[in-house]
Amino acid sequence: MNAHQFLSVGVAAMMIVAGCGSSEKTHDQPSTALLSSPSQTPLPQRHPPQAPEDVPPEEPHSAELLKRRTEKYAQEMRQQMEQHAAPPRQQPESPANPPATAPAPQPRQTPPTAQVPPAPPAPPALPASPVPSAEANQPAVTPQPPSSPAPTGSADANSPAAVPQTRELTTPPPATPADALMAKLAQRIRDNPRDVASHLDYQLLRFVQNESVPDLSALASLPAEDRELVSAVMDGLSNFRSTLRSDNNMLLSRKVKPLLDLSDRLRTQTDLTIGAIALCTKVEGFGIYDAIEPARFAAGREHPAIIYCQIENFASQFNEQKQWETRLTMESVLYTESGLNVWSDKTTPIVDRSRQRRHDFFVVRMVRIPANLTIGRYLLKVTLVDQQASRVAEATLPIQVVAQ
Repeated sequence: MNAHQFLSVGVAAMMIVAGCGSSEKTHDQPSTALLSSPSQTPLPQRHPPQAPEDVPPEEPHSAELLKRRTEKYAQEMRQQMEQHAAPPRQQPESPANPPATAPAPQPRQTPPTAQVPPAPPAPPALPASPVPSAEANQPAVTPQPPSSPAPTGSADANSPAAVPQTRELTTPPPATPADALMAKLAQRIRDNPRDVASHLDYQLLRFVQNESVPDLSALASLPAEDRELVSAVMDGLSNFRSTLRSDNNMLLSRKVKPLLDLSDRLRTQTDLTIGAIALCTKVEGFGIYDAIEPARFAAGREHPAIIYCQIENFASQFNEQKQWETRLTMESVLYTESGLNVWSDKTTPIVDRSRQRRHDFFVVRMVRIPANLTIGRYLLKVTLVDQQASRVAEATLPIQVVAQ
């Protein structure tokens, strides 16, 4: 039986006794004999003196008085059981907070005029064990929330609280083979800034790692021609990969178009050359002409002829009219075997525009072999200059003047 059940039974018994005492009309035995003090000490029997016949007898104890005493006894018992069941509260011992004993429980009938000084509220997060006095000057530790476990170990008890760091913040990720190769190529470029092969390897590694290429800042140490060469290769590869990713089922002609554009761009970076040269009587198109073979002319008279030049590696630029434009100049000179200039044709500008970029390009020039040439061997030299790329190409053709 717990304390509450015991208290309920005692109160019920007292109420039954109080009801029986109120129904009795005689007062031979005083009702206070049923009460006992909290220490269970019986009260002595009190026999009221016999009143004289002329004095009216005392009125017996009423039920209201017995009820009040029963309630008082029940209240005292409840306080004693609460005092016995409540655990003593321990306060930390320190010079700043000396140990204090728990105050004795006060009865509930304390007069309202009595002023009791309020006890200082104890923080709910303080540990039950006393804190050593040597830690009085240590920095305060922010209490942990109830859900997080308290740190253990005497080594960390006096340390300030710190936010724990994860492994990702404290330990760098391990280096991959690609990172090691990237660092190796970067070091090679620093050692030799004009090494085109190292620059190309560096750009290709960035291309495999899906980074932006070409990296012009890394190519700044190369000469202009080498820088343009590496940039053209990386642009072509990037366009080729983008085309394949957009539609893998497209026609082959569309797949290889970025590579053909790369070829055209690289062709403009090479030397301007004259692929074929001939003196002709008729020219119908690229590679279609009637050549004078052998190039023999009778002395003493003028001979008309067409100079046909097939040009390779020329430059073309996309102009404001959305056309591909090529600008060249052509000059023809006739030399003797000893190197004497006997005839020349003035420099002629050549401008070609086309909506599609030309891959087969040729120029023709109508000339007249003079009649005052003496019999002998001559050398016709043709010079072409690419105005946009600032490149020069030269070619020679042997000519023979014979007697009639």
